[in-house]
Amino acid sequence: MKIRAGSFEIPVTRKNIKRLRMKISPKKCTPEISAPLSVSISEIEVFANQHIDWLERNIKKMQGRRQLKNARLVLKNGGVITLWGEPYKLRITENAKRSSVTFDGETVFMKLPPETDTEKRKKVIERFYKRELKSFIYEILPHWEKTVKEKPKQIKFRSMRSKWGSCNPVKGVVTLNVKLAAVPEDCVEMVLVHELVHFKEFYHNERFKKYMTKYLPDWRNTVKKLKAF
Repeated sequence: MKIRAGSFEIPVTRKNIKRLRMKISPKKCTPEISAPLSVSISEIEVFANQHIDWLERNIKKMQGRRQLKNARLVLKNGGVITLWGEPYKLRITENAKRSSVTFDGETVFMKLPPETDTEKRKKVIERFYKRELKSFIYEILPHWEKTVKEKPKQIKFRSMRSKWGSCNPVKGVVTLNVKLAAVPEDCVEMVLVHELVHFKEFYHNERFKKYMTKYLPDWRNTVKKLKAF
């Protein structure tokens, strides 16, 4: 059985459960509803329509994350690239002498020399992310240096596979993953504060957590949000 809610055609599965449930299939990025045996179709339709905004918002985010993880999809003309947690259309032209990336607020434009392969395209995007991230970090850094009362000697930006950031308190160096430019700004801010707090406490112990709560009371939810990327 399927019902229609807004632009969505949603499959409904009857189950021996007590409440209506809605989820988004991670494989298909499509909504699914599980309904109790006793609930009427009209009740299911009302439930679905109440969740249209939630569906649109989260499907959009999920599609952006899927595109981000799949470089072949992200880096093709007409594909999607994620910037600050939002997916944007990617327009590619391959007649340039030099590689460049610009963003007009709605679309990311990538100019490439002819026959630029996937690995080189990744490098071009990483340079774009680095530029965007540096601009944002240096905008918010003075506030957080003053708030946390810690000032790194150097901030490095590079591509990392398994970490969003790292800190070397002895050398006074904070390193940030350039791919942070793909996630929401509040997540980036949380990572920066996280690394600055490591100047006060190296380990992720209760003292560290108290500092994080002091500076960012909602930091735990932001961590969960970041993990989705």
